[in-house]
Amino acid sequence: MIIEFESEDRRADYQLFDSNPMTVGETVITLTPGVVVAWNGTRAFKAANVPSVVEIGVEVAVGATGAVLANAIWSWLSSKLKSPPKTISIDRIEVEFEEGAVKQLLMERIERKESRDL
Repeated sequence: MIIEFESEDRRADYQLFDSNPMTVGETVITLTPGVVVAWNGTRAFKAANVPSVVEIGVEVAVGATGAVLANAIWSWLSSKLKSPPKTISIDRIEVEFEEGAVKQLLMERIERKESRDL
């Protein structure tokens, strides 16, 4: 699963991973048993007033429930980001950055992945 969001804060990725420097695919955090997130990179633009785009990869262990994943990711993002984004994209589906919408979409994506893996 890929999560992306725009941020005016050029240090949003460092805030999330508490790390500097960071290496794509190697800077990882285990949020809860079975839920691991990895920094996939940040696209920064030199133009004024153009936000950076942070990309995060999410790996979920077999058997981790959608609710556990949704709660872990929501808690992590909302507690770490000093300036939360207005929207967030999960596997290219954009939703408002609000607890109910993010959790619902995460649970749908996990359930869909689990049904494909069967």
